[in-house]
Amino acid sequence: MVETINANFRTVQNKWAINPVKPNAITFRGGGGELKNDIFIKSPDNKTSELQTEYPTAVAGKKFIQWADETGFIGEGKLKEALKPKNLIGVGFEHAVYHIPGNEDYVLRIPRNYYLHTQETDFSNYHIQDTADPELTRNCGQQAALISDKETSGIQLSPSIEVLIKQKGYANGNPPPEALYHEDGRLREEAFPYEDNSRKTHFAHCLKTLAEMPDETYDLLIEDLIVSGEAGYKFDHLNSNNFLIDENTQKINIIDMGKTVKPHKDRFGNTLYALTNIEFLEEYLRKDSGYEPENPNEINKTIGNMITVMEKYTKAVKNHYQKYNKNSYEFHKLLNNLVSSFWLKTNSYEEKLEKLKQMDVLYDPERPGEFGSVKIK
Repeated sequence: MVETINANFRTVQNKWAINPVKPNAITFRGGGGELKNDIFIKSPDNKTSELQTEYPTAVAGKKFIQWADETGFIGEGKLKEALKPKNLIGVGFEHAVYHIPGNEDYVLRIPRNYYLHTQETDFSNYHIQDTADPELTRNCGQQAALISDKETSGIQLSPSIEVLIKQKGYANGNPPPEALYHEDGRLREEAFPYEDNSRKTHFAHCLKTLAEMPDETYDLLIEDLIVSGEAGYKFDHLNSNNFLIDENTQKINIIDMGKTVKPHKDRFGNTLYALTNIEFLEEYLRKDSGYEPENPNEINKTIGNMITVMEKYTKAVKNHYQKYNKNSYEFHKLLNNLVSSFWLKTNSYEEKLEKLKQMDVLYDPERPGEFGSVKIK
């Protein structure tokens, strides 16, 4: 009996099959529905020129302070102007982020509970400190400087404002940028429905773009994870929107970094879970939502693109001698998802683990050398 993969996919589980003729294709067996023996092909590798790998992060704080001094950013009211609603880029669970008029290299980040009160603060006593970390040699959207009230002597009476190195690209996952902002660039105030069809269009577009990116893109992403972890940083890998897709440079950029005591042992598996945005797949496939893609083969191709992302990312993990932790909760959920059955060509969870072991990308607690020892600069 075929093992149940995921309760959420019981209605479609028996309609999928690995295509025995084309090893890189999967067949959807029609059962009275509109899809009749459709086949989706995994996106081929694309080749691009060598990507940028080094960033002048150590001097990022000094460069911002120099710009702030030259423009009178603190003393002439420009800081308060930057923190107006028209410059709001987004609001997360813990922070709000603002665009800086006249400076495309940095953004401002403040605590979420403060972003509605920025215009009530007197910034006349605020000053800038260089907080760039020379140990983090990659641009991972980290802090470059800190703007704070010099009169508080370390007591948090007034909110500090982080200056972050700006990352380029649009958010992976959803909702799409056009759903978040007005035409004049202002962030929309109203909540955006989770089931809105434009989310599904953006979901498919992101996976297509990620699948078409070259292997070097995934190598750089893994290197960013290694370097940031060794420098004592972690990022919120549970949120797909913490990956920015930069089509111009063919790079996947990380945002929302924070200090940690040691690298998160689950970060490689959890990153794959978020990068694929596989949590949204059930909503994307829901038949009663009224979603009708312009291309009738979009859904099949989207599943194929997700598999391609899994393959390219796993290849990069192996290339850098890293491992997935089989006890990672998010990675466990990914392996229990139907798509991983086509990726690893088995319905059995235990067989999936065994195949990953054979690929030498699964962490075994009985073996030493948890994540390998690759030094990257």
